[in-house]
Amino acid sequence: KHIPAVCVEGDASVISLIENIQREDLNPIEEAEAVAKLIQKHHYQTKDLILLLGKAKSTISEIKKVNELPGEIKNECRNSNEWSRNVLVEIAKQPTKEQMLALFRKVKEQGLKSSEVRAITRKRKQGRDTTTLMLNKITAVKKSFKKIDLSELQNEKRESFKRELVNLREEINVLLQQFDSTMQ
Repeated sequence: KHIPAVCVEGDASVISLIENIQREDLNPIEEAEAVAKLIQKHHYQTKDLILLLGKAKSTISEIKKVNELPGEIKNECRNSNEWSRNVLVEIAKQPTKEQMLALFRKVKEQGLKSSEVRAITRKRKQGRDTTTLMLNKITAVKKSFKKIDLSELQNEKRESFKRELVNLREEINVLLQQFDSTMQ
């Protein structure tokens, strides 16, 4: 009697893990943990995983990112296909464990889709970027003010300069009042 078979040379554990990863019914956590085993056991780099698994570099990076989720999230997702890899990647991109957990709770409570989670995280990132940009500009203006020598300004420029400083002070006062009212 004959049975159909494919003979493959190589480490049986690696082949088994690769076959497991390539199954279509794996959820994102199972997939990420299987890739982590390959990395840990065989010290594979991303380029090795691309060749072994036949997946794009961006896909490998996403799979690895899912492994950065806190244990609480992984445990909840391990036996569920409710959350896509894209949703879990967006959660894993949060800077702190607390932020990951908060976003995961929000995703669960509101049943958010990948695009909705991405919109939330992009909005937060833009807010952080804007704040950082403004703080850098304020620091630069403060340094510039320290370099000003009023004795070098001509009279007509002096008045203009003073007028602009007064306007700036008024704008700063308005912002400070808004800041104080939001802190209460």
